[in-house]
Amino acid sequence: MNQNKEDISKFISSLAPHCGGIRDVENGPLNVIGKLVTLSGIKNILPAVNSFCETIGLNFSEILKYDKAKNTKFSAKIKTIFDKYGSDKALYHSYHLPYGEIFKDLNPSKKLNILEIGIGSNNPNIASFMSNYHTPGSSLRALKEIFPNSQIFGADLDKDILFEEERIKTSFVDQLNASSFEEMHENFNKPKYDLIIEDGLHSIPASLNTLNFALKNINDNGVIVLEDLCNDYNIWAIISSLLFIHGYNSQLITESTGLLLVIKNKPKNNKKT
Repeated sequence: MNQNKEDISKFISSLAPHCGGIRDVENGPLNVIGKLVTLSGIKNILPAVNSFCETIGLNFSEILKYDKAKNTKFSAKIKTIFDKYGSDKALYHSYHLPYGEIFKDLNPSKKLNILEIGIGSNNPNIASFMSNYHTPGSSLRALKEIFPNSQIFGADLDKDILFEEERIKTSFVDQLNASSFEEMHENFNKPKYDLIIEDGLHSIPASLNTLNFALKNINDNGVIVLEDLCNDYNIWAIISSLLFIHGYNSQLITESTGLLLVIKNKPKNNKKT
């Protein structure tokens, strides 16, 4: 705990302005004014970077909004399946609306490799605890039914909820530890994936580690979806635009209870270098 406090203190101090009045003694700890101005600066880092990118001509991709008008027969079917297994994707969120288009484009009848990061822990002592109203593994079993010929993979920090059944295999992963993704990948015999969904810790570093792994291991024309991006919008706008200008079909999608980043991988010869 003390080490964590020291690390946080060093991080905050490293972002402090280089000016007088913020420390009572040279090279000493930040005083009250120093802490306030530093925290204010941290709060505004991403909006400032966002504005800079706009100034130099990095145009952010438009945010798509999904509403009930997009509730097609297929998305309604997806909702029924998610609800049946106890997933919150359609019950609390309305992710069945964009997923209706995403899944249809992938063709559910094909033999695909599908990975979801975040199985849904019901352990209140784990940071990714999802409450007791939803069932661990519910999304994996829903995906298994939606994609009847596909292999479903799942990974989570909570080792107690890992399981294996026909066409479903799971493994441990710590989203804050990039190397654990490789261990997970080894456990799955290193397939290339056609669909990767992140529904885990929902923090910027966790999502970025997941995205880094996904970009290296997604098939051509495969799709990556980062769900529930509850952190500052600005960083995801920047990331989405960077992906877009490098040849990925990247799009931010919002509906009433969540923000998603959807990335469709293009063949390598279509990407900018």
